[in-house]
Amino acid sequence: VPLRAAQAEAQERRWLVDLVADAVGAAWTGARAGATAAGVAGDALEDAAVWAGDAARMAAAEAWSLAQAAAELGWEAVLAELQTRWDQLVLLANYGVQLPLSPLFAVHVMHQRERAERFGRSQEGCTPASEPAPPAPADRRIAVVVAGFGSSSEEAGVRRVDLAGLGYEPADVAQFSYAGGRVPGFGELDGVPTGDYGPGDANGDLRESGARLEALLDDIGAAHPGVPIDVIAHSQGGVVALLALVDRPPGAPAVGNLITLGSPHHGADIATANALVGTTTVGGLAQAGSGVIDGGSLDGSSAAAAQLSETSAVLHDLDAGALPPGTRVTSIAARGDLTVTALHSSLEGATNAMVPLDGLWAHTDLPGSELAEREMALALAGLGPTCRALAGDVARATAISLGEDALGLAAGLGSMWLDSKLPRFDAPRRPPGPVPGRRPAGELVPAGSR
Repeated sequence: VPLRAAQAEAQERRWLVDLVADAVGAAWTGARAGATAAGVAGDALEDAAVWAGDAARMAAAEAWSLAQAAAELGWEAVLAELQTRWDQLVLLANYGVQLPLSPLFAVHVMHQRERAERFGRSQEGCTPASEPAPPAPADRRIAVVVAGFGSSSEEAGVRRVDLAGLGYEPADVAQFSYAGGRVPGFGELDGVPTGDYGPGDANGDLRESGARLEALLDDIGAAHPGVPIDVIAHSQGGVVALLALVDRPPGAPAVGNLITLGSPHHGADIATANALVGTTTVGGLAQAGSGVIDGGSLDGSSAAAAQLSETSAVLHDLDAGALPPGTRVTSIAARGDLTVTALHSSLEGATNAMVPLDGLWAHTDLPGSELAEREMALALAGLGPTCRALAGDVARATAISLGEDALGLAAGLGSMWLDSKLPRFDAPRRPPGPVPGRRPAGELVPAGSR
């Protein structure tokens, strides 16, 4: 066949299935032709009979093998196509609920109200804004910071947290490595393995990342028995931290505080849009291109990107479970966060704080901001969040989320429309008949020429 550019996976599979089907058909035709030749060639009956028998056995074996391969490849192609269509239906249904397109939008409004009320309930027993931040606790504590999506050993927003200002000594500080252990060169915590990591590690399966963080916490507990551990996580890191802390076995090292900063506990609107766009050929190409251009830090086709969608099974399981017992959990959100809108950081059972931080880079700036530092200091001291009137902040966060949902649906539908306009290439099919350069079917093989 002529050389051609690589096509979509489903198209490549269809071409391969067609090729296998042609081979099976040709083998069966040859077997029948050999049997016919045995009856016609009287002067070469013995040779023809032997040839026909060999050909029939070979054809039967090849036909069975190829038929199995064709069935397997065909089923995989069907499953891949069905999975894509199902994902599209789930994501479109999600937008149908989150946008005023149907009566189900009322359900989404109720969910948003519940998330907003969590911030309001956390204001009960709040700390007046006029009171200065409390001093750092005097007892020894270990801080483990967890970075977010697309981070690396050198580039991570959570590294901006002022750990010294929060009372942690350099010898008691560690950054979690998504490849396992802690990042070398950040803090001086000893007794645990070290390892660098890149965006590809950070963007892997979140469950595996949670298991690696849990292993690091166990190693820290073994090397520093009895010392309380605090986990401070930014963005995706908050999800990874929860995965590490839920269902901890009895006797596991104690984690006193878990503080999450702009974490998508209910998914991220931008991740949902990315998931819908990724179900199309055009979107898949765009995701692959972005992953190459930025060195993989924004790889929209990665496992973590899919698991941060609002329809993610990982987040659904976390939302259905309880927070880790014995750990004080605090979720801090920025009202103007465009990456993870504030209401998506709301967490049932936790202390929820929303700070008046705005701007295009609010999500990135949150860990190093004075506003977040105050809320972290209050949380570590066991105090309530800063007293604030939240009605305007909640309204702003809700409007941002609604706008991002509209843009996400438009991007997904646009990608689907572009897919429908792409030219479709059918595999070149050889018409029935003799193969050029080969003996025509049914032509006898002269005796003694085998």
